[in-house]
Amino acid sequence: MKKRLTLLLVGFLCLKLSMVTFPTFNLFSIEILMHKLVFEPFKWLGSILLFISGFFSISRLIKEIYENVWIKRSLKKELRWILLIILGFVIIAIDNVWGAIAAIVFSSLYGIMDANIHRKSRYYYN
Repeated sequence: MKKRLTLLLVGFLCLKLSMVTFPTFNLFSIEILMHKLVFEPFKWLGSILLFISGFFSISRLIKEIYENVWIKRSLKKELRWILLIILGFVIIAIDNVWGAIAAIVFSSLYGIMDANIHRKSRYYYN
């Protein structure tokens, strides 16, 4: 419970900060993009690192939920966490819709791909 709550809070705080600090463009052109990359590289780097750490922590949470639903058939127990994840992505989508969609897609796909539902790996121990 504490681990899940920590993953949820860290993930959404990182994603929210990433969406806020990512540089925006009024008019998109190559010159403006290069100007932002050259004169504000740490803003880009910081927002990208926050985005990556945010979607990794959310994908870890999705992995745990997916394994519990698939193996233990406990959808009712996990429904609260699923709704919290959806609510968090809705809150993030208020600032940046495309960033929230990218975070949903990346974290969902990575979490489901990382889940070990068949337990056929010799490296997996209970």
